Amino acid sequence: MQILEIAYFQHHQWQQAFSKSYEVEHANQLSVFFTKTVFVHLTGVILGVTATSKYTQSTRYICVDEECEGHTGYHFIRVHMPGASEAQTIRSDFKCTFCWKPLKEVKTCRTLADRIIAEVVPDNVFRCGNSNLCKFREQAIPVYIRGDLTRDVEIGGCYDIIGLLQKTQQIENPVMAIEANNMRKMNLIEVSPTVKFTVLPEMINELHHDRRDSPWSFVLSLAFFFGGNISPCGTYLKLKLSLLLSLMSLPPTQKALFRPLHVLAIGHDTPILNQLMNYTQHFTSRSFIHSSVNHLAGKVSKDRYSAGSQYFVEGGSLMYGKDGVCYLGDICRFRKSICEHIQTVLSNGKVTIDIASKFTGGLPQKVEQKLECSVWAYTDPVTNRKPQHFDDIFTGCETGNIAKPMLDVFSLLQFVDSGDSITRDEASVRCAEHKLRSSLEPDAGQQVSPISDQDMEQYLRLANTIQPTTSSEADSLIHRYYVASRKVRSSSGCVASIPVTALQTICSLAISHTKLSLRSVVTEEDALMAIKLYEESLTARFGYSVLSVQPSPHIPVSKTSDFLGQKNDKHMEQFYKTLVQFCSSQSYTEE
Repeated sequence: MQILEIAYFQHHQWQQAFSKSYEVEHANQLSVFFTKTVFVHLTGVILGVTATSKYTQSTRYICVDEECEGHTGYHFIRVHMPGASEAQTIRSDFKCTFCWKPLKEVKTCRTLADRIIAEVVPDNVFRCGNSNLCKFREQAIPVYIRGDLTRDVEIGGCYDIIGLLQKTQQIENPVMAIEANNMRKMNLIEVSPTVKFTVLPEMINELHHDRRDSPWSFVLSLAFFFGGNISPCGTYLKLKLSLLLSLMSLPPTQKALFRPLHVLAIGHDTPILNQLMNYTQHFTSRSFIHSSVNHLAGKVSKDRYSAGSQYFVEGGSLMYGKDGVCYLGDICRFRKSICEHIQTVLSNGKVTIDIASKFTGGLPQKVEQKLECSVWAYTDPVTNRKPQHFDDIFTGCETGNIAKPMLDVFSLLQFVDSGDSITRDEASVRCAEHKLRSSLEPDAGQQVSPISDQDMEQYLRLANTIQPTTSSEADSLIHRYYVASRKVRSSSGCVASIPVTALQTICSLAISHTKLSLRSVVTEEDALMAIKLYEESLTARFGYSVLSVQPSPHIPVSKTSDFLGQKNDKHMEQFYKTLVQFCSSQSYTEE
């Protein structure tokens, strides 16, 4: 058998090719590497893909002379060469090596395989692009992906790609592209630009050792000091804690009840809310800020590569935030249709892009991907106010023009203006003084927190590598609270006030708290903190609590020890007794 042209890349050659490949960090490097016959190595994020098309992987040729030996058997096999077009693969100028007469193709022996073209931007460009899609597209590199490699391609995913360079003709301009010989999907830790940490920073290690006797004090202390350069320590404590817990839900594990934590902050001081969320998202390896120039889910356009595909699917902000955070900003600035789309995505946990029939040539289709990022947003309920209807004796915090179904799809609602008026006024004064001091002395705000950003980043990356298991006691406590709370908060003929996603949210909160506590098992204490945090959110929203919980978004300076020290432990122990009694009473009533 004679192989006319062949180029295989076996799996065991990956490491050898990786060591001899040239690193591609910018698109303009391709012209330099093109003069060399070498492998190139690209680590990048997929911005969009073409529709799946077919190409000839191999076919059989025979001699036209029936009496020739080359007319029978498998003497001439044509195999696709990396970078070759369909016209270059299927040719009619081959000659028989036995009689030198022309060869013809046996079309029944043709083997077809899938092919897509992906636009990949180098990962270092994506991280530094400030969510500017125009800059991303300028650095996008076309990558031809064939065969089995097309199965695991996802928009927004980060991949390690090794391949050969090729030059293709797009309209009138030549385009440099990469023919992927092998690729693998990278996880969040591998993509991290920093080294892998195995040791706690000294300051955090001392804090962890000092708080070792309390199952809650260490995490609360971290939230107390976190973001001290944005707002004074103790202010916006529960919002900071919620954002840290949300970071620990990335990337989501395979647990069915563990989902990314989506956070919505509601308050009048939106500049601070915006700064806190912008500040916190920098502690994850991937974050994407949605703006009006970007698409939320994605868009479909004509195939820009003239490669025989029907259309090109470009991702949106929710896909580009994969394994990280998608920051929406003020959610009330969106049109009603966009808000409904956000609600659908968060409710179903899937990002859907509709493909019109004009692109498919037949029935409409759609592209679905799992939502694998945490969504953060904020709003001002006073500016975006709607008429209040007092149908209940209990009145919760204002939520502006946001509809109830939209509020239900967010995992945590942080009403930063809730709580007693004295603490709220004190927090406003402290934030105003902090802002004034930072304006007069720019370097003053950087020395507020004893924990540096580098130490916090090192700690968060280490904590996020922990994969805890859930104890039966913690699981039982969460389920009992969910059933009892949903029963009490519902009335005959009315929909339960507690969302159906509450169970998943509380489980995710408990697991995230365990990771922040640097433990390997989710205990009852982790479940208790998760339940209390969620109950505070419900209390601020609806105006009453079934467990006599009062929202405390800020910590007064005079009562810091009450929220972080032994008094808080005693308060949590009393809350545990109240919770168990509440769950038992509801179980007894049900029986």
